[in-house]
Amino acid sequence: MRTLFARFLLWFWIGLAVLLGAEILLETHSLNEGLAVHFGHVARPIELYADLARAVFVTRGEPGLDSLRRTLDREADIETFVFDSTAATRDKSSAAANTALAALRAGHTIVVEKPEGFFIGSPLVRRDGRLDAFVLYPRHGPERRGLLPPDLAERALAMLVLGGIGCWLLARYIAAPVSRLRQATQRIAAGDLTARVGARQQGRRDEIEDLGRDFDQMAERLETLVGAQRRLLSDISHELRSPLARTNVALALMRQRIADDPDGMMARLELEASRLNQLIGDVLTLSRAESGEPVPEFQRVDLGALATDVANDARFEAAPQGKDVRLACAGEIAAMGAPELLRSAVDNVVRNAIRHTAAGTAVEITVVQRDGNGPREAMIEVRDHGPGLPSDQLERIFEPFYRFEGAPGPPSGTGLGLAIARRVLARHGGSIRAQSADGAGLVLTIRLPAIEA
Repeated sequence: MRTLFARFLLWFWIGLAVLLGAEILLETHSLNEGLAVHFGHVARPIELYADLARAVFVTRGEPGLDSLRRTLDREADIETFVFDSTAATRDKSSAAANTALAALRAGHTIVVEKPEGFFIGSPLVRRDGRLDAFVLYPRHGPERRGLLPPDLAERALAMLVLGGIGCWLLARYIAAPVSRLRQATQRIAAGDLTARVGARQQGRRDEIEDLGRDFDQMAERLETLVGAQRRLLSDISHELRSPLARTNVALALMRQRIADDPDGMMARLELEASRLNQLIGDVLTLSRAESGEPVPEFQRVDLGALATDVANDARFEAAPQGKDVRLACAGEIAAMGAPELLRSAVDNVVRNAIRHTAAGTAVEITVVQRDGNGPREAMIEVRDHGPGLPSDQLERIFEPFYRFEGAPGPPSGTGLGLAIARRVLARHGGSIRAQSADGAGLVLTIRLPAIEA
């Protein structure tokens, strides 16, 4: 929502700046036109007062001019000034004095525009030939005002506050259902297919509600399909167990009747039956892990002892292949969980590493505890010295039945071990992550919430 709010506020201010610029341009144009018209209607009649003042001064002298000035001040609200050349030159800071000097230099009536208004100056000729200047200033004439309103800061602050509140409400209105949709998407991505947006309960009638409703329909359909697939795998696995058991009994009877096996066919049949039995067992384990069956009651598990048992069994299996398993444990590290499930998860990871590590190398298991600013965490790292994987395949190896096509040699294993490990660890509040090791090989890191040893 913060990102949407920032974008809405940015676009609000851009639009406001465009509108303000357009208003200034229109205001400037209308102000210039208005001043021109106003000067035409106001300045010319006042010029007639200047001509009248010259005539009165010639016929009646200074007393007549003083009487006219009082009349103009009282009746027409026009302020008047009389300057000789010396007084006008001395008072250069006065707009009226500057107008008087300009009129004396021009020798005729002039109109001068100033920021405070406009002044009309006209020369007066005394009987002795000396020149004075008569200046008129209409107090309510057209004043030049700034292009920006004087209360621009207050207006801008008010628009900022109101615009910010409006943008925040708009962002909240849009982002709230999007946030619920994002949370539901993350839950589904994590494997919780029961997640729903609940668009029907929000009371909205817009495109976002339609999107939420479509998402809920998609999630419901996905849950149905995946559930059917899981039930199918579970049912098939259960149904295969009975004929497989009968096959194993038949192979045992045949082994008793046939003393020797020169072609190795019996051994081959027993090996394939064993692989099929392992595959069915892994499918059933995966099905139970994904179906949400209640896990056994959690208890304290010594991860160091668990890793030692797994390493001992794996070392016995790896020795005939010219491989080894090494374990390093940093003291006693404990976690809460179901011992058999956690052992199955770690065992699957270690067996996978044995299959891929090169002959003459060792699978390295490290059990450590990390105490930082966050919660205490137990880590089990399993490193092999195999060919490794491309970075875009590191997440896919946890998918059921996935095998990397570029791996050397024929496919081995059932393709379910790492998928089972991830689901078991997720139900224990943990995680597993794969990354390329320095040099060659792969490092799989198991993380679990640790408890006091």
